[in-house]
Amino acid sequence: MIFSNTKQMLKHKKGNAILDTAMVIIVLIVMGVLTIVTWSVWGDISPQIYEDVNDTTEATESLDVIDDNYSSLFDGIFLFIFLGLWIMTLVASWMIDTHPIFFAVSLILFVIVLIGAIYLGNFYEEIITDSSFNNAYQDFPATHFILTNLLMFSIIIGSSIMIVLYGKTRL
Repeated sequence: MIFSNTKQMLKHKKGNAILDTAMVIIVLIVMGVLTIVTWSVWGDISPQIYEDVNDTTEATESLDVIDDNYSSLFDGIFLFIFLGLWIMTLVASWMIDTHPIFFAVSLILFVIVLIGAIYLGNFYEEIITDSSFNNAYQDFPATHFILTNLLMFSIIIGSSIMIVLYGKTRL
């Protein structure tokens, strides 16, 4: 019973390339900032934690694993989520049947989303390059590259979503 209602709701859902693009941008900014801030905080508190657990080798080994793997692991996770969100949004856009007349409205709203991406990219750079974070962003090259070039990636993501959403032939 629940599935039939969900199926009906999805059947009448119209595409929204703008909202999908904005969602991807916001998720990426939040994840990137949280990952880098967490790494910076870890860098500040880890020497004290090492002092507190210097008696046990298991704890020291666990802390070494965090130090060795955190930045590469979360940089890879960020890249995986970036590509996964993009692909899933493209797939979801393909599944929605829209009328091409909404392309003009989407294009106008897309410009607004791009302006927002500019502000969010600048927000990221101001937060992360603050001296209190000790250049922690340098340990996350993929994350930092994507978020400092957020406008370019937003144009690519949004354009590809609109092409998939409005460029397919109606069956």
